[in-house]
Amino acid sequence: MKGFIKVISITVLSTALTACGGGGGSDESTDTEGPIQTALEAPSITEVQVEATASSISWVHTSLSAVSAYRVYSAVEAITDQENYSVFDGAQLSMNSTSPFLLETPRQAEIYHIYVTAIADDMESEFSGRALSVPRYQAVNEGEWVRDLVTNLEWRRCFIGMEYDAEVESCVGSPTRLYFDEAKNAANALGARIPDVWEMLGLNFCDTGSRAWFAGNQNPGSVENADCESTDPKDDPELSLEVAGHYPAVFPNVPTDAGYWTRTFCYDFSGDNRDRYLINFGDSATCGSPSSALWLYLRPVRDI
Repeated sequence: MKGFIKVISITVLSTALTACGGGGGSDESTDTEGPIQTALEAPSITEVQVEATASSISWVHTSLSAVSAYRVYSAVEAITDQENYSVFDGAQLSMNSTSPFLLETPRQAEIYHIYVTAIADDMESEFSGRALSVPRYQAVNEGEWVRDLVTNLEWRRCFIGMEYDAEVESCVGSPTRLYFDEAKNAANALGARIPDVWEMLGLNFCDTGSRAWFAGNQNPGSVENADCESTDPKDDPELSLEVAGHYPAVFPNVPTDAGYWTRTFCYDFSGDNRDRYLINFGDSATCGSPSSALWLYLRPVRDI
């Protein structure tokens, strides 16, 4: 790894998005002898390589000879109306783009939603499937640690007991459940520490398959209301999540059969100094009692 994080695009099918413009239809005609004009197929995004202020976007198309150009659309929220893309926060459009394309991503705290279209004659395809760029994360130490450029923290990419395998780009092995003192010793041995509850909740990534956000961005500093449902920027009463937890492209293979340690005392909130917060497998915090009896997973963190 050379400071970038590769993402094999997290996508939804382009048919899940409303794509109103671009000449995708055909003119009415009474001539039945010629070939019938059909909609132009959308490209497929194959890879996103994320760096601090830019991301390299690669894509393919099944009919290269038919395509004259490509366009790259992006915003820091999901673009659900292709024709009116400019109304979305941070919207960008690059005309006549080629793969790989370098997209500027200066807003490090945000999640960029990226789409590509194909151009042929007077037709523009619908959006490709969505891909994401999360510029806040940068791989360090051969990918074993991840630096958060927004919080100035470095996180171990895998939970204690697991190791990062760069060849398969995942955490391998079995995570180790630890008592609090064991977790503290394991973190110290790596020159790191147990994170506090706000730091852990700052990792909370929410994805519906069409839009994605960090819960902490929507409700910073909140412990009780830092989950995906309460921070949904669209306030959708029928919210359906594909991911609620750690961003899987950066923090793969997260265990889900037990909670995760933090060093924050529940006394700060409930007056009970026997307890510490633990993080449940999803995206919310809860208080464990008593902490000495808990046997949990650990993702160590260190200050830059």
